[in-house]
Amino acid sequence: YQHVLITDFAELCQRDLGYADFTNITQYYKVIILQDVPEIKEGETDLILRFINFIDNAYFYKVLLFMSFSKPIEQIFTKGKCLNEFKRTISRLNEMDSKEWGE
Repeated sequence: YQHVLITDFAELCQRDLGYADFTNITQYYKVIILQDVPEIKEGETDLILRFINFIDNAYFYKVLLFMSFSKPIEQIFTKGKCLNEFKRTISRLNEMDSKEWGE
């Protein structure tokens, strides 16, 4: 199937990708399967920012997103610099998980 990306957190967020890269990815792929999202520690600001930027773009471009997490999403990132932004990310993921998403 065209325009489907199957990847994992390490490949997507532990590489030196920026906002423009996530924009390009989410504009091209209409379905993304993201596996193995780990807990992100307080000092891992680059990782959480990349994850937030990816989700922001997936949300904006209405990507159908499937993810597997090591913990419930609310426990993936619990303290650090970008906690407020991550709370918005959780809200967006919850909206993307609704039946109305993408209609």
